[in-house]
Amino acid sequence: MKLGFELVVNTNKLWVKVLKAKYRWSSEIPVCIKRSNCSRFWKGLGVVWDHVRQSIIWNVRNGLHTDFWRDRWLDQDEPLNERNSQPLPCEPTTVASMTTPSGCWDVSRLVGLLHAEIISKVVATCPPRADFGSDRPGWRWEESRVFSTRSAYKALSPSEGVNYSGVWRMVWSLPLPQRIRVFLWLAVHNRLLTNKERHRRHLVDSSCCPFSTHNEEDLSHVLRHCGKATQVWSTLIKPNMFHEFMSKPLDVWLEENLRGNNSIAFHDGNWNVLFAVIVWKLWKQRCSLIFETSFVERGDFLSHCMSFKNEIIQTRNNQELCSIAPDRMLRWQRPSSGWVRVNIDGAVSGPNQCATVGGVVRDEYAAWLFGFARSLGSCSVIMAELWATHDGLLHAWRLGYRKVELESDSRQVVDILKCNSLDLIDSAVVTLVHELLRRQWEVRIRHVRREANSVADKLAKLMRGEPRSETLYVDPPAEVSEAFLQDQLV
Repeated sequence: MKLGFELVVNTNKLWVKVLKAKYRWSSEIPVCIKRSNCSRFWKGLGVVWDHVRQSIIWNVRNGLHTDFWRDRWLDQDEPLNERNSQPLPCEPTTVASMTTPSGCWDVSRLVGLLHAEIISKVVATCPPRADFGSDRPGWRWEESRVFSTRSAYKALSPSEGVNYSGVWRMVWSLPLPQRIRVFLWLAVHNRLLTNKERHRRHLVDSSCCPFSTHNEEDLSHVLRHCGKATQVWSTLIKPNMFHEFMSKPLDVWLEENLRGNNSIAFHDGNWNVLFAVIVWKLWKQRCSLIFETSFVERGDFLSHCMSFKNEIIQTRNNQELCSIAPDRMLRWQRPSSGWVRVNIDGAVSGPNQCATVGGVVRDEYAAWLFGFARSLGSCSVIMAELWATHDGLLHAWRLGYRKVELESDSRQVVDILKCNSLDLIDSAVVTLVHELLRRQWEVRIRHVRREANSVADKLAKLMRGEPRSETLYVDPPAEVSEAFLQDQLV
């Protein structure tokens, strides 16, 4: 799917031009690309091509090549012709033709054809403009509209077949070294090469345990019922819980203990970490005894596990201490002498994703110079943050400031503005923001924590539930006065 998407997006690459010429690519996104006489690559691409087509969403720029009703461009859902409430015109209607001569959306043509929440999404989208260049395809399944293998896999997988919120998240969120997490991931999916599995693959002659030849060696045997494992668990597990502990199904046994069921063991606290270390070391020791002829066990097994568990906990505690931000990062800081600081924020709330933005301009004395808040309509959080950036920069320029420090609590937006990210690279809003940044002025862009952006955050929330409009503030409104005064104390 990635190569199919590359064929649509990277039209200037040599390999794309060669393949399109060889197989006589008929249109920008053809309905079918299957050929009777073609390479294996092209045959494979033909199998998934319908999925590729369904994964394309258009980034509207000049709006001349995107059909307003029949192409997917507004969001990740279906085209607008499948969500309208009235019959549509038969002839194609470009996105550009749905704007007024002044460049705004012609909302009067949409009323009666679309539901109010869809119109809200349209008005929150940047209208097309002739100088933005041609419309460009993007990846539907990512908010950034950049291809990712993760989103492609998720889109192709049956929704009931992949559990993203259960064991998957539990294993990868454990505070453990990566090698142990990988081992646990294989264990919960029963993908480790025990003798039973090796025998099934015809790698060995017998599926029996090499240390107790009368028992079949599956994963449950290695981790619970083999001699060393049973000895370890009998030392740690309370006698009245031992039978239940040893008899549960393997998948249930692993999940319950990795979630930290402290009540079954004598050990106090962090049972999930100790349990993970023990099962990993049991497997590691089993492999060493089988495949390393010179292996000799040194020291007490359980003591080694306890020591390693303590090291993991200590490392995690040290990392948490290092991650605590100094007080200056949690509070607003005054700009440099001769500069003004613009703090901006975007917010999305409610089931209809009602988006609002807000921002404030202050000088080196922490004095309020200007504030704004605007209700956009309905859009994603990242689009709201980008609109907030655009509005903040535009107001600063119109007020005559030419040395501006822009602060946002969105790392993704800061990366986009600094060109460190390809996210939404073809978005019209990003183009507008970069146009502002290229003007004759100095703009410094910085990411800050939410605590240092509280005034902008409160301004954005002032417009919740309001119709699409903008409010400008010459003085701080009462709702943000407390946060503003706290910043002045810096």
